[in-house]
Amino acid sequence: QREQMEVGNLDSIRDILHVDDVVEAYVRLLNPDIAVGAYNVASGVGTRIGDLIEMLRERSTVEIRVTHDPAKTGRATNARVGDATKLSTATAWRWERSLSDTMEELLDHWRKSIRQDPAP
Repeated sequence: QREQMEVGNLDSIRDILHVDDVVEAYVRLLNPDIAVGAYNVASGVGTRIGDLIEMLRERSTVEIRVTHDPAKTGRATNARVGDATKLSTATAWRWERSLSDTMEELLDHWRKSIRQDPAP
């Protein structure tokens, strides 16, 4: 089976975290001993969107053809990488789940979702 994925700018850089790591940061921030304020929840590691897609393609059980859709390309190449130093200092939080494990779990989730029959 061959699937197609239409993409925009593959050179954009993003800071990707597992949702469980984000929730753990939020839970720590609920501690009343932590000063109220703005905190960045981030890994501090930038990952190119094209590399994320390649990680998913490598793990896929179907061949995925990637095509560029100019309508999905926003601004020029940009990077969004956070600095969680304030959060880490205040709560001792640090992300734990690797990007590789996060991508594997993402694929597993969607594989299970696709296999389930829709409710009648």
